[in-house]
Amino acid sequence: MSAKPYKTYSASVLMQFTWSFAWRRSFTGVNIFCDDSYLAGGVNSGILIGPANDIVCTNDCTIPNESIGNTQMYCSSYDVLQDWSYGSNSNYFNTSLVGNYSIHFADSAWVSLVQYGTPNSGGGNWEVRLRIDTRYRTDTKNINSSPISSMFPLVFLRKGIQFPLKISNYDSDNDVVRCRWAE
Repeated sequence: MSAKPYKTYSASVLMQFTWSFAWRRSFTGVNIFCDDSYLAGGVNSGILIGPANDIVCTNDCTIPNESIGNTQMYCSSYDVLQDWSYGSNSNYFNTSLVGNYSIHFADSAWVSLVQYGTPNSGGGNWEVRLRIDTRYRTDTKNINSSPISSMFPLVFLRKGIQFPLKISNYDSDNDVVRCRWAE
């Protein structure tokens, strides 16, 4: 998830939130399936896929647990063999200029860290959280935009061999971006 100021007013700022998710194509219960017909120019290209779970403002919000959007997305890629559909979406949310907020989405059934050849029992709970500070920065005189990072939905590594995991990132404010592994 990422956020950037879209338009400022006297006491508030309209923030643009963007999110990207990858879901199992074979999951049943909601439409997560994606193929060429869902990609740009396809007959289903304007159809949202994925669960419609709320992404909410959870800390220091004007209205606690207010929804800023849901997790549905427009499909932009998929992989049949690895069984995933990937896409993104965005929404606008008006908030105070003097706030520090957390935007949050939590779910379950994370893909487990598995060893090849062993059954995948499915993972536990997971969450994506974004901290937003809508005050003007002293160094740039602007409201901060969050960095953007991306990587493939699944990464296959050999057990016992060190491997640098490269996560591409970009920050429009030229802030230093550091990524870390967290469990």
